[in-house]
Amino acid sequence: MYRVDRREFEIGGIITPPENGYQAEGNLDNNGIIIENALEQLRPGEINIPRSAGLFVFPELSDAIRFQYRVTDSKIYKVQRTVDTILYHRGDMNFTELMNLMIENEVALEQMATHYWNKRRTFKPCLEILVNQVVVLDIVVNAIDRVAVRNEYYAASGNVEAMTSYRQMLNEL
Repeated sequence: MYRVDRREFEIGGIITPPENGYQAEGNLDNNGIIIENALEQLRPGEINIPRSAGLFVFPELSDAIRFQYRVTDSKIYKVQRTVDTILYHRGDMNFTELMNLMIENEVALEQMATHYWNKRRTFKPCLEILVNQVVVLDIVVNAIDRVAVRNEYYAASGNVEAMTSYRQMLNEL
């Protein structure tokens, strides 16, 4: 699993949700607030924490790279569950991206949020796993590498699998 995070962690360090996550006041634009509110309103009762209180990790490195290109000053950590890790939800982040495209359509927002919480999958899912904590195994993309990785991502038109650095990371893991 992989965590995209702005904070500094060392190998063996425990990553928990940030005090002021990306959903914190001032971190989201109006569309983001609408999307998170729609997701929160439709969150099933058995998922006992809001998205804003959890920690998101990606099972696939390629998805972490796709997400990292939007969070410019982030690193990518290879992580794993701890004995105390609680898995809250596994959803396809593509539904949240679709919600952004359909922001004016309340019915579509509700449908996409329902698909997200019901663990539906898009054609090429980008799974995000909501947990309470993970432990760092390795630093895959550090502060120095992140600009080069972002530039290569743009040069490859978002095709992570075509990136030389991605193939090198996979070989090193």
